[in-house]
Amino acid sequence: MPSFVSILPVLFLEFLSISLTRSILPPLLTTTFPTSIYLIMGLAEAIKGILSFTFGPSIGSWSDTAGRKKVLIYTVFFTTAPIIVLGLISVLANPTDTMSDLELTSTALKIFITLFSLSGIFASTFTLTFSYIADTTSTRKETVIGFGLALSTFGLSFTIGPMLGGYIARPEAFIKRYSTDIIEEGSESGLETDSNLQDLTFTTISDPGVRRVFICSLILIALDLIYVSSYLRETITRKPSTPLNSPPTSSSKQSFKTRMHNAWSTARTQKVPHPRELFHGVMHLREDPLLNEIANITFLYYTSVWSIVSTLVFYVTKRFEFGPQRLGELLSAFGLCTVFAEGVLVGIVVPIWGEIVVMRFGLICFIFQCLLISLASRPWHIFACVLLSTATNLVYPSLTSLVTSNVSESRVGESLGAINGIKSLTEGIGPLVFGMLMSFTEDSFWPGSPYVLSALLACFAWHRTSKLSVNESYVSEKYVVEMTPNSRGINDKKATGAWLGFSPAKAKTTTAVDIMRSGGVEEDNWEGEGLLSEVEEDEDGRFSPAKNLFSEEEA
Repeated sequence: MPSFVSILPVLFLEFLSISLTRSILPPLLTTTFPTSIYLIMGLAEAIKGILSFTFGPSIGSWSDTAGRKKVLIYTVFFTTAPIIVLGLISVLANPTDTMSDLELTSTALKIFITLFSLSGIFASTFTLTFSYIADTTSTRKETVIGFGLALSTFGLSFTIGPMLGGYIARPEAFIKRYSTDIIEEGSESGLETDSNLQDLTFTTISDPGVRRVFICSLILIALDLIYVSSYLRETITRKPSTPLNSPPTSSSKQSFKTRMHNAWSTARTQKVPHPRELFHGVMHLREDPLLNEIANITFLYYTSVWSIVSTLVFYVTKRFEFGPQRLGELLSAFGLCTVFAEGVLVGIVVPIWGEIVVMRFGLICFIFQCLLISLASRPWHIFACVLLSTATNLVYPSLTSLVTSNVSESRVGESLGAINGIKSLTEGIGPLVFGMLMSFTEDSFWPGSPYVLSALLACFAWHRTSKLSVNESYVSEKYVVEMTPNSRGINDKKATGAWLGFSPAKAKTTTAVDIMRSGGVEEDNWEGEGLLSEVEEDEDGRFSPAKNLFSEEEA
């Protein structure tokens, strides 16, 4: 069994503990904050996204020195801290004469929202999981397999968790929902029977069903922390720490002020990156025509995605009176489609049709998904969006595949990191903007109208994809020569999509010699079947610019 498999339970247990509560929190929040839920949660999501963007790389650098295992303990604990605190209040606290059940719920949820906002500081478990996999794999194939299993594990937790949480909260609803009497009293499809189950919903955290869910989440979190601290193997080799009973050394006697000064000096020497350095990676995208377009598409698409991710559960709870069971079914259905799309479908369709075609198709499906949610008048309309989300989940894998296929290996990590930085920024912008819009329109005749704006942003993203295939500046600014030396010299000369990664400014001054040297071609083999016949020397003995090597047709 590969070594990286040992990290997967950490990911599964953490996100399963979180996803269990996804079906019970929306009813509690919408009942407690009926008029401001969109604005409150939009602001909380925005703060969390910004903090995650700011501190994520620093947490990763910390794990490079302190070790993955130690940092994982912190990330698991602080990421699940909102659930831990809310769960302990639900299980241990009881209403008193001075605080009613509803007041206790309101206070507990305010604490939860505050901790949820701040949890973005340590929201790096997924990143550390990828780092752990990279530490324990020796080949690119093993690494790719490990990343795929991590994504599937994440999707599996959100496929099982929401629906399981809904039925843990209300096990009797499982029988009532699918009984013949309930279906006959409801719609023909059996998807509009929530009104028959309103007596099975809840409004306070002291409800026995809510307590059962939180107890299960607390158990999973405890198991996760025990597993990380006791069974997970460390992958970062570092010097052994000083035993507790050893005599104090000069370094251990340093004052707190001195240690803080040394820590800040280390950060300034870039051993630990300062948060403002994150924007340098994002600005790197602007130097490259291809990555610039991909960044624009990512920003537009994920801003619209977060409009749905951050508001949909509250929208269906308020508009269609979805209970915990129905919410669990909906979220689990979305999770199942994500697992199928990213784990199976993307590996089939991308090699056949290519990244750009698949990306455009996924964006079209997302546009229709947004419009359908906006115009939905019955609960089954929302469930119909699940089918469209299968194609929508192909967009991001296509984006990342396009980056890795067209950027030199030495810049893949930097480029993907910058793209993920754009995603983190949208996690802050999207929820805040659309939370405000939803709060303005929830009492209007068309409460789902903000989702039309989501569709419009997706339309702009779809339009930008056309520039990926027709913009000739990509070809005119960046080239690579694929050459196969043999006994006759070099017999293969063609431009490919595997560009060198030169910036536009450098590409204009890059010479044929630079390109051939970058390909590892010996100077003795440069003259092969007229390779240099098209190249002329200038007054200084340098060869002509690289782009003169090929005609536009050859490029």
